[in-house]
Amino acid sequence: MKATEEDLIAWGLAERGERGLSWTRRFRGAVMREAARLAEEEKAGRKPAGPPMAVVVAAALGGAELPAGAKPGREHEQLLVAVELAALPEALRKMWTG
Repeated sequence: MKATEEDLIAWGLAERGERGLSWTRRFRGAVMREAARLAEEEKAGRKPAGPPMAVVVAAALGGAELPAGAKPGREHEQLLVAVELAALPEALRKMWTG
């Protein structure tokens, strides 16, 4: 888990603060763009499979400009999702997890 966390920090997708690990503004922006795209897909009747948070994080991670040789995997996606869900109030957590 520590190596995954260090990858995310080195790639500029997460940062450590007083409250622990959190998304960077750059990654949050990418997730918000993907969330808007997901909303449009859902309006058009094309709902992707999976919990919304996991869907948008995977898309944002897949589109991120990463350093040469960076190889994001499922563990990176899962940690990014977990970090954000842990920071959300319960009502929002339920909405994002489906």
